[in-house]
Amino acid sequence: DDGVNIATLRLSRKHRGGDAFMVIEVDEQPNEKVRDDLRALPIRAPGGQVLPLSALVRPESARGPTTIDRIDGQRVTYITANLADGVALGDAVAGIRRATADLPMPGYTHLQRAVVSSTAMWFAGIAESFVDNAWRAQQTLALIDANPLGTAAGFGVNLALDREFTTQRLGFARMQVSPIYAQLSRGKFEMAALEALAAAVLDLRRLAWDLSLFTTSEYGFVNLPGIFTTGSSIMPNKRNPDVIELMRASYASVAAARTEIEQLLSLPSGYQRDLQVSKGAIVHGFHRGLAALELLPDLLAGMEWNADAMRKAIEPAMHATDVAIEAAIAGMPFREAYRAAADSTGSAGAGRTPESSLAARTSPGAAADPRIAQLRERLNGLIRSPA
Repeated sequence: DDGVNIATLRLSRKHRGGDAFMVIEVDEQPNEKVRDDLRALPIRAPGGQVLPLSALVRPESARGPTTIDRIDGQRVTYITANLADGVALGDAVAGIRRATADLPMPGYTHLQRAVVSSTAMWFAGIAESFVDNAWRAQQTLALIDANPLGTAAGFGVNLALDREFTTQRLGFARMQVSPIYAQLSRGKFEMAALEALAAAVLDLRRLAWDLSLFTTSEYGFVNLPGIFTTGSSIMPNKRNPDVIELMRASYASVAAARTEIEQLLSLPSGYQRDLQVSKGAIVHGFHRGLAALELLPDLLAGMEWNADAMRKAIEPAMHATDVAIEAAIAGMPFREAYRAAADSTGSAGAGRTPESSLAARTSPGAAADPRIAQLRERLNGLIRSPA
C-alpha cells in the first residue's frame, strides 16, 4: 500500500449491459503524482506477465467519498465486490483473506526449519533494516556536508576570504575550519558515504539470498515477476533468477570500492596525488549499489507468495517452542519444559494451527504485535526532518 501515495482505495466490480469492469475509487482528489502511481500499479495479467495498470484499464475520473474512515487511528481500505453466480459469500471472503492476509511460513535458523513465522514478519524485518539504513544515510550526509573551499593547498592563503559566505551560498551545512583537515578528510568522507551505501546493499544481499532460496523448486515459496528472470543458455526447461543474483552480487562492488579507498589512505598529512585514484572507486561503487537498490521496489511489488507451499513446509515440531513456553508460563521451570517439549516434538502441533501460533506471539514486534506504526512513524520522521 505504500507504493501509492493515496489515502484509501476501493476496488469494486461493476456491470453495465453485457460488460464487466473494475472500478478503483480514491478517497481524495488525486494529483498528478497519484494518477501516475495508479497507472504504474503492477498487475498480473491472465497470461502471467506483470503489466502496469494503465496497460489493462481505461481510466475515468468521478467524484468519490468526501471522508476517510479510520479504525484505531489507522486508515481503512474497503473492498466491495459483486459475487459471481454460484460463489458463496463465505468462499469469497476466504479468498479475499488468502489474497490479502499475512501468510504463515516457516521461520529458519541455521537454514533449518525452526518456528512458525509469516510473510508480514519477513517484510517487517526488511522494513526496519531499511529505516535504519535511511537514518544512517542522513547521519552520513550530516557528516560530509562541509565546505572545504578556500583552504587552498591545505594551509590557507594571505587573503581575507569570506568562506562563511560561500558556505551559505552553496548550501553547505557548515565550513571545514582547518585547511589541513580539509585534506585529511579526503578519502575519509568517501569511505563514510560508501559505508552508508554498503549498509543498505548488505541488507539487499540478504534479502536476495532469501529469495534465491525461496524460488527454488525445493522451497517453492515465491514466484518472481517474469522481468526478473531469464532463460537458460542451453536448458529450455529453466527460468533463472539472474536479476536477483546480480542484486546479491552488488555488495561486492561497494565493499571493494571502500577497501580500495581505505588502502589509499596509508598516507601522511597534507595533499597527496594518490587520492586521485579514489574517484574511480566511489563512482563505480555508487553506480553498482544504487542500480541494485533501484530494482527493489518493483521486485517486492511483483513477487508472489505460494501460500500452499509455505503451509505444507510447516512441520508439527515447529510448534515445540510454543509448547515449552506455555509450560513455563504454567509454572514449570523452563529447562524442564524445554526437555519435555524436545521429547514430544512429533506431537507438538496437535490441536494447533500456524495462525494460532502467530496469534499467541504477543511480544512487541512479534506477529501479534508487529508495531508497524512505529516503523512508519520513524520513517516519516526521517522524511519530515532530512539532515
